[in-house]
Formats: sequence, C-alpha cells, structure tokens
Amino acid sequence: KYFSGSYCGGLLFTPEMIGQLPVPELSDLSRYHEVISAVKHILYLQNGSDPKDELKHLDNLVAALYGLDKLQ
Repeated sequence: KYFSGSYCGGLLFTPEMIGQLPVPELSDLSRYHEVISAVKHILYLQNGSDPKDELKHLDNLVAALYGLDKLQ
C-alpha cells in the first residue's frame, strides 16, 4: 500500500490501483529517448528562462504516446 501524506490523511493507493494506471508500451525506444531528452532540457534551463514552449513540446510528446491530440 502506498500512502500520500496530505491534509486529512491523503489517499491510499493499493497495488491493484497502481496496476490499473494506463502506461503506454514503448515499442519504439526513440520515442522514450525523445521524452527523456525533453525533460532533461527543461531541467537544465537557465534560471529566469520561460519553459512554456518546452513544456508544451513535452505535453505533446506524452499526448502522442497515449494517442491523444496535440495541444494547441
């Protein structure tokens, strides 16, 4: 069992609940590396940089993994 510490005790996640989370299969490893690269790029941005465009790119990569439409 996995607990979330928050007000009023938080949530309790069981292994069954976690097992039902939709995780896309990454048969194409280049897509996995593209997501990791985008995350690293965001993490290493200079202080004061606006990561808006980078975050939008990452959102679109993740949306593509789940077969969702790109964000506008």
